[in-house]
Amino acid sequence: MSPSRTGFVISALLHAALVGVGLYFWLKPTPQTDGSKEVVVPVSLASFAPATAKPRPQPTEPAQKPIDKPEPEEDEPLNPSPGAKPEAEQIQKPELKPEPKPKPEQKNVAKSVSTPKPKQTHQSAPPKPPAPKVHKTPAAPHPTASAPRMQPSTEQQPERQAESAPPQNPAPDGTTPDELDQIRLQYQSALAEAIEREKFYPSLARRLNQQGLIRVGFTVLADGRITNIHLVEPSAATALNQGAIEAIKRVGQFKPIPPALGIQSMDLNISLIYKLR
Repeated sequence: MSPSRTGFVISALLHAALVGVGLYFWLKPTPQTDGSKEVVVPVSLASFAPATAKPRPQPTEPAQKPIDKPEPEEDEPLNPSPGAKPEAEQIQKPELKPEPKPKPEQKNVAKSVSTPKPKQTHQSAPPKPPAPKVHKTPAAPHPTASAPRMQPSTEQQPERQAESAPPQNPAPDGTTPDELDQIRLQYQSALAEAIEREKFYPSLARRLNQQGLIRVGFTVLADGRITNIHLVEPSAATALNQGAIEAIKRVGQFKPIPPALGIQSMDLNISLIYKLR
């Protein structure tokens, strides 16, 4: 028992002893003698003793009963209760340990899933470069449209070959047929450049926003004069047709035909393109 409880019990016993002594003197019969003085003495003791003893036993009796019985009973469940708490804690700890184990497994799965994604992007990248190559190929027709302007003599080669056939046999300079073709192409290219320089856009056609391609034929004499200018393939715009003929007329006289070709005239045609930018 704790010292506070032992002190309380001792004080209760002392009070009970005092009460018992008081009751003993109160109830003890006294011998009645001649003098009444002897009776006064016990009366005075009994009057003080029961007055102090009556209120004291009342709180002691109920105080002893609830203190002695429930206190040891409450101490017993309090002692095992802290022992039970670590048992619950030990059970909860192993439950939390296996939970973080599957979490890194999910992270590894996410990493493995993310790795094939860049592989697909690298595979989709190589098919893209061939696409612009296909778009670049249709751009080739634009320069080909100007090719006929530099080679206006492709359609009338049989006529020129018939004219130049007789002088090829003598060949006084000893030039080969390939060299003659090269000389002819150089002369025709220079003539086409001269006509292109004289070409202009008619003001009326520009105001009407007219565009088109005109093929013009003409004859070059041995001394370089240009004659017999005519439309081979005219356009719907009359102003453009007149402008094409005027451009060739402005050239007037070109340099003479090379003597190595051995011809007196050359029939040619050229295509002039009019396009607003």
